[in-house]
Amino acid sequence: MCGIAGIIRFDGRPIDEAFIHGVAEGLAHRGRDSQGVLFGSAVISARGNISRTAEIALAHRRLSIIDLNQESAQPMSYADGGLWIVFNGEIYNYIELREELVHRGHHFRTRSDTEVILASYVEWGEECVKKFNGMFAFALWDEKGQKLFCARDHVGIKPFYFHCGNGFFAFASEAKPLAKGLGKALDSDGVLSYLLCMYVAGNKSMFEGVEKLPPATAMTIGADGVRRIWRYWSLEKFATAVLTPDSDRELTRAIEDAVALQLRSDVPVGVLLSGGVDSTLITAIAAGKISSFHTFTIGYEGMAVDERAHAKNIARRYGTIHHEYLVKKAEVMERVVASQRVKVN
Repeated sequence: MCGIAGIIRFDGRPIDEAFIHGVAEGLAHRGRDSQGVLFGSAVISARGNISRTAEIALAHRRLSIIDLNQESAQPMSYADGGLWIVFNGEIYNYIELREELVHRGHHFRTRSDTEVILASYVEWGEECVKKFNGMFAFALWDEKGQKLFCARDHVGIKPFYFHCGNGFFAFASEAKPLAKGLGKALDSDGVLSYLLCMYVAGNKSMFEGVEKLPPATAMTIGADGVRRIWRYWSLEKFATAVLTPDSDRELTRAIEDAVALQLRSDVPVGVLLSGGVDSTLITAIAAGKISSFHTFTIGYEGMAVDERAHAKNIARRYGTIHHEYLVKKAEVMERVVASQRVKVN
């Protein structure tokens, strides 16, 4: 889990550095390993040879998963600084894409999936997003094209919140630090949706004017403020295409391949094991591919349903290194109270 944020101004006003640093700080819990901030500008040419400057800032909080080297820190540049990206997530098929791109003449200085996204954009343009198998949210600044290219993964695993303001566009991995930086209040419809459904439905968030980029959706924001948004993938079309007489066999192969791809990492990998069908299936496949495999289970004091015993049985069955934690009521209340404390000078 990493954190991304950024802002592009196309009204000629400079970017408030305190804003971007503040949003990045609000995402610190998403990336403990490093922080990077980029400030830049682009000259917009208009009719009559009149030009003005668009300001751009990108920020990243890194949790290192693939290629722990500092060379893979973000914001990351490519094409002699003509492209910059902030990226949250993992591209599971990055090794295969990298090999294809090398065959097509691209050169890499890192082993990261981040650089693969950049090279893919050079090779295939905005269509590159259709090549990615993974969970991702990213914003890529194209200096030559004078546009910000943003995209979110197929089913919306990774978050992407944004706000279109008067003369600027801002985004972040979480709504709260973005709304705080913009001075936005709670949105009553968003709060009601959360209270009724335990999530905020549609593209809204819990804050006024802060929206979610939908899953399987890409968007460009030009340095002139023109915004374009489109869906690059459809679950309905995908499901229709893969249903065949051999669907059971193909489903088994697809699940095994998906688990194998997600085990690619330069740090230890584990499973959050609830004891249910889905996490048990993932554990069964993963434990057969990695030795000393870790599983984790959380229980909650006072809950009517406690799956810790089921999880422990599964862990024993597949020989995992099992970790169990019980969240107590007193601990929850202590954390809630601590989060609400206000410092008084």
